[in-house]
Amino acid sequence: MSFSNALTAASVPGADGAESKAPMTDQNSGDMYPFLQALQEDFPANGGELPIGELLMLLKERKSDVFVRLDEFFETARRVSGLDEAMALKWKEKGNTEYKRRQHQQAVLSYTNGLLCAEAPETLAVLLNNRSTVFFDEHRYADACVDADRAVQYQPTYWKAMQRRGRALVELGLEELGQKDMEASKQESSDAANSPEAMAKVFGETAGGMAAACLPPRARVNGEVRIERSAKGRGLVAVSQLTEGSVLEETPYAIVARTEALLSVCSYCLQRSTCLYHGDEYRQHHVKSRGFFCSPSCAKAAWEHYGQQESQHPFFLCCPNDALLAYRMILGMRAYPDLAELSASPELDPVTGNDFGVNHIRTLEGSFSRELQPNAAVGGCESIVAAIGFYVGALTEPEAEQLRKAQRQILLNAVDVTCTMQTTTSASAANSSMLLQTNTTVARLGKAVYAVGALFNHACDPNCYMSFEGNPQGSCARLIVRVIRRAMEGEELTVSYGGISRFSFHSMRHRLHTLRECYGFFCSCQSCRNQVDEPVLTAEKEKYIQASDYYQKGRRLVREGDYATAVTVLLQSYEIVMRYICPPPHPPQWMLIKTHDALAQAYFHLKQRDKCVQHLREALQLDIKIHKNENRVELINEHTRLAFLALSPAEKKSHVDKAVELLHRFYAPSSMLDLQIAYVESSLKATPDTPPAVAAAAKA
Repeated sequence: MSFSNALTAASVPGADGAESKAPMTDQNSGDMYPFLQALQEDFPANGGELPIGELLMLLKERKSDVFVRLDEFFETARRVSGLDEAMALKWKEKGNTEYKRRQHQQAVLSYTNGLLCAEAPETLAVLLNNRSTVFFDEHRYADACVDADRAVQYQPTYWKAMQRRGRALVELGLEELGQKDMEASKQESSDAANSPEAMAKVFGETAGGMAAACLPPRARVNGEVRIERSAKGRGLVAVSQLTEGSVLEETPYAIVARTEALLSVCSYCLQRSTCLYHGDEYRQHHVKSRGFFCSPSCAKAAWEHYGQQESQHPFFLCCPNDALLAYRMILGMRAYPDLAELSASPELDPVTGNDFGVNHIRTLEGSFSRELQPNAAVGGCESIVAAIGFYVGALTEPEAEQLRKAQRQILLNAVDVTCTMQTTTSASAANSSMLLQTNTTVARLGKAVYAVGALFNHACDPNCYMSFEGNPQGSCARLIVRVIRRAMEGEELTVSYGGISRFSFHSMRHRLHTLRECYGFFCSCQSCRNQVDEPVLTAEKEKYIQASDYYQKGRRLVREGDYATAVTVLLQSYEIVMRYICPPPHPPQWMLIKTHDALAQAYFHLKQRDKCVQHLREALQLDIKIHKNENRVELINEHTRLAFLALSPAEKKSHVDKAVELLHRFYAPSSMLDLQIAYVESSLKATPDTPPAVAAAAKA
């Protein structure tokens, strides 16, 4: 946020010791982090059970100096939470300097921050046009066109922006419309330019963002599912045999964008974008929003659903992510006593008559927090956050109590809204176009509470998969739960919590420990009941450490560009594993997969394509053999890489078919999924040695 530095500049005694600071999490993130850390030092052992008013009095007695600084902090927060034209101009100048230095990404962020502060239409128009210029230089013509169009809306006589819009339209293939704008800018005639109606047709549905995929809360549940109750709580089971496909589509009951994603994702619909705006509704009320929006409809919806309430106090600009999500859940309970829409069988939950509104939300589990159970690895700040909200006047005492409870419910019931991001490994300019491997990471864009989605229980080898419309590489707030393998009649439908599964946590002990710390239960799923961790002998442990050291050194050499030496070192790691740790007929070890992958990258750079493909193939086969499952979402990337690099047309086709099959299995139909499938299928038209194939392999 553009005011973060000003707020966090208020330091708190006793909260700046590097050793004593707890890591920043969703429970303590934001500008209030140093205050939460300072108050936790004297947090009473029974503080999580004390009434908020009593806890506040106790903390004020023990940490009066912190509350003095807290007063100063919120005085600053009130001052900077409004619009600031002078600050907007400073952001503009900063962006201009960065643009001249060809620091395009930084310039975009500066102009975007300026939009959050700007009030005058002229300033908004200049910031938008400047950002449009950066997008145009980066050949992002659609984004450039949208920004230039919005600049013209704010200032119809801004001829430079109209010229930019025309040039972007030409680059997008809309020659006639583009020439019309460019000619109008030369004549300085708004009447001669494209009309708002014509531009609305150009942008189509994209102008509305994904607002319809967010609030109000709605759910569509497969008719062959029902809720069952047992000693471990409620769960969803199949009424009859279910094949692969969607079993639940649901929009959130409450949602929040992650603090670190505010400049790259719409704060309402959670669609990834750098073409973001400050909502006009917020600007008209002279207040800042917490984040930005991808469209006017998203900004308007955000203001109507929660912006009006949150703008009344800067506490909601500064509080941790989980606290804001909890407050929005409370607002949702007031606004939606029942789901706005529910498409489900009457037999889904005959006990409650399919009531998934306020009564259902109130019963969500919320008793596992570090404040209440010392062995918990989550929570620990909810009482202090609620007490601060009460102290500064953002909440009444009953509302503060409600916020504390809601934060605890968030810990166990909220879902991370994610998408897949692919970032290339570092390399010199000379070989940056020839990267084989990219790091495929799951980006956490936001967090949401789903009324029906909260009923899915955990399994370490689940039969369902949670994703979001537009995944894997797009995103929005609409949750999609798909059955990924046949579920028999009476079988419980399960997902993996937090990505904790037998595929990502190979040690059962580690898996059970993590689930106990983060979710408060001991897993008794079939995978955990059947798995036995093999003991590691002392001699094997020493060899494992030695092999791991060689592997890490080999990876480092690949990053540094010393590929020939990397091959030698990685082969040493491979030999140690095969000779001492898992010699045949012992089952293979996970380290072998990573070693094959590293060798493939080294051979790719050495232009030994046959050996590269051989090791990629070995890594894939070992992965399937170790996990005994060829239908995993993680394998999409592996099949895609082999599709682009394999030499045989038949082998390329087999990997394309498998990658597309897995994409259809795990993700719901969407335009973004169609683009991903088209990208995978484009490998059939490329040969391994052509530049398009090399570039595609770098993206895989």
